[in-house]
Amino acid sequence: MRFVLYSLRDTFETGALPNGVRGVRWIGLNIVMYRGYDMRDTILKVDELLLEQQSQYQSIVLDGAVDLEQYLAARPRILWILRETNGDVQDLRQFLREQDKQPGQRFGYNRWQATYGLVVKVSYGLLNGCKPWGDWANDAPSIAACLRNVAVININKRGGGSRVNWKRLYQASLDFGEIVCQQVEALDPQIVILGGTWHILPNALKTRLSDLDNNSDSDFASVAVEGTTYVRAYHPSQTRIRHETYYNRIRDCVANVCVPSCPRDA
Repeated sequence: MRFVLYSLRDTFETGALPNGVRGVRWIGLNIVMYRGYDMRDTILKVDELLLEQQSQYQSIVLDGAVDLEQYLAARPRILWILRETNGDVQDLRQFLREQDKQPGQRFGYNRWQATYGLVVKVSYGLLNGCKPWGDWANDAPSIAACLRNVAVININKRGGGSRVNWKRLYQASLDFGEIVCQQVEALDPQIVILGGTWHILPNALKTRLSDLDNNSDSDFASVAVEGTTYVRAYHPSQTRIRHETYYNRIRDCVANVCVPSCPRDA
């Protein structure tokens, strides 16, 4: 998918679509127009919007593709949508990139490890052909470099605290809903993992994924929309089920919907 963001004013003051535009899609208050732009350019444009917000409000935490070049080359492209950061971080992408540079010091803060240890394991397995769970999952720090191949965004761009505050998160969904939708469209993922964020998704996105609500009897559910598989799952810091079970539930979701290359266990 190739597209670029235009403002409504840019589009309708002229009364016509720009040369080379083949079609349009509504995203919040913008229109996404398909033309000969690289996905890289589109992602960078949305990154600039978030950076602009950070220049005005220092509490804003940058997020998105951890390493843009590696994300663009990854198959499948995986996007995690989580709640908020917890700690003194201004750029989540930089924080996650640095995890493979300091052996023995990765995820030094235990609350980060509680979340990203499982993110690492799930991402590594899916990026390696939906690899069956095995000894590779026993040491998350040793495979943390796989984070460079994925994207991670939070609903609350301001960051949060040590405890979940649902009122704050619902307000963040209203405040940042437009930029979250723009990030999802620009990143054009093949798999989106909603890590404990189904109930706080921006309405524009949640409406498109309404079928996930019809699977309320299951803690894990998936739906395919325009070539992207969305998986509803627990937040990765969860302690309800074993990491192996969490991974296998997601693996089954993506294997059943749109990733036929994922081998099932015999």
